[in-house]
Amino acid sequence: MNKNVLLDTNIIIHREFTKPSSNMSVGNLYYWLDKLQYKKLIHLVSRKELEKYEKDGEKEILNIKLRAYDILTQHIELDMEFLDTIKCLNSNNENDKIDNILLYQVYKGYVDILITEDKGIIKKAKLLNLTDQVLTINQFVIDATNEYPDLIDYKALKVEKIRFEKINIEDDFFDSLRNDYEFDKWFKKKSYEDGYICYSDKNKIQGFLYLKIEDKDENYSHIEPKMLPKKRLKIGTFKVVSTGFRLGERFLKIVFDNAILSNVEEIYLTIFDRSSEQKALMEFLEKWGFELFGKNINTEEKVMIKKLGSYDSSLRPRKNFPNIRYFANKMFLPIESKWHTKLFPDSILKNEKIEDFMSDEANLYALQKVYISFARQNIENINKGDLILIYRKGEDGTNKKFTSVVTSLCILDDYRANFSNMEEYLQYCKNRTVFSKKELIDFWNQRRSQLVVIKLIFVKEFKKKVILEELWKTNIIEQGKGPRPFTKIGNEHYNLILEKAQTQIKYMDKK
Repeated sequence: MNKNVLLDTNIIIHREFTKPSSNMSVGNLYYWLDKLQYKKLIHLVSRKELEKYEKDGEKEILNIKLRAYDILTQHIELDMEFLDTIKCLNSNNENDKIDNILLYQVYKGYVDILITEDKGIIKKAKLLNLTDQVLTINQFVIDATNEYPDLIDYKALKVEKIRFEKINIEDDFFDSLRNDYEFDKWFKKKSYEDGYICYSDKNKIQGFLYLKIEDKDENYSHIEPKMLPKKRLKIGTFKVVSTGFRLGERFLKIVFDNAILSNVEEIYLTIFDRSSEQKALMEFLEKWGFELFGKNINTEEKVMIKKLGSYDSSLRPRKNFPNIRYFANKMFLPIESKWHTKLFPDSILKNEKIEDFMSDEANLYALQKVYISFARQNIENINKGDLILIYRKGEDGTNKKFTSVVTSLCILDDYRANFSNMEEYLQYCKNRTVFSKKELIDFWNQRRSQLVVIKLIFVKEFKKKVILEELWKTNIIEQGKGPRPFTKIGNEHYNLILEKAQTQIKYMDKK
């Protein structure tokens, strides 16, 4: 059920009776009220106040404007408990009486929220322990923005956030969706919403993703078994063309990023399992921890759910992700500069060109990354689920204390050091590494006894890159040296790096 929001008289005045520029924040307020589909209410006492702003011959105009609001016509007799609580702030003038009536609606639970800029009402709300329900415009907008942040923009690769109205609905990419859904009708209704899209070099759509945040009061009566009230991220549409460059993983990373940003408890989608394309998507999602939950009784679609907020140690990190543990080993993984951004394009440096990372190479798009290290002697320190700080080595000929930087965080998903033969080794690395087949074969032939193949899941790029000089100054790394592969660091040093990186990570085992 959507919330009922009571608006103070002055907010209506700013909205309906003054120039739009007089209070820009009112525009943001109404944007969020409409976006959240909250019911806008005014009280009858406010309606009478508004009549004072009615000019000769404008009664009909006023009535038209106020049709956008539901009017409360009752609950004006205030009980003694309420009046006794706020009596120290009462002056018993006419404005005070109107303010009290508005505040009483929240106090008795007749409305969910009162929005006001009146300092007197806000002071009384504190006495009544209603500060979470009596909000200023700015407080409401900030809370709404934090609760429902915009979808994330991405700098690199070919995936971009875009308005529905800018997408060619006639592209044959959407034909399969038209077969199962009233797709065109639904698509047009979403014209002012955002989705993610990927185009080929020939401007053909190769992937499309639409996400929707749903509140705890969302109606799930069409789903069996019953879905309990929770804040969820719904994958409304998820389709990719089979291209070989792991676009599905890129889209899934976008799903996980937005789920964490919006602080949801579950991710879910409904999907038919009729076509090979749909079955392949279901199998793909199962590998990343989605489980079959039930069905949509109206359409017979399957319902798949991914639970957030807890970590299951019996499952591999990939099944848990984006649930990650804080209480795990923490260590560096140094990577040569020429490989770094091809493996982690979201961690692009300011002096690198985005255009250089817009190709169709699978390693760019893969959520699970493969890297080869030649530090097999250190792998006794590592375990699946460890937190790996990616350290980009500075280029030769530069001052490396400034050009060597910690750029991002990954999770160690898996690793192998021993292979029966080269084919097994090549298969393990397939389509997820920056190295060419020739380079992989050379590694095998020349350094087989030293190599270890590491599978990483990319968690997050750092807002600010941490240079080597900072690691020296804070005694995280010994002066004059660089970090060694798989050398553990303590929680204090790890936390300090994240602090300097101005980056927060959400963990499932640390509040």
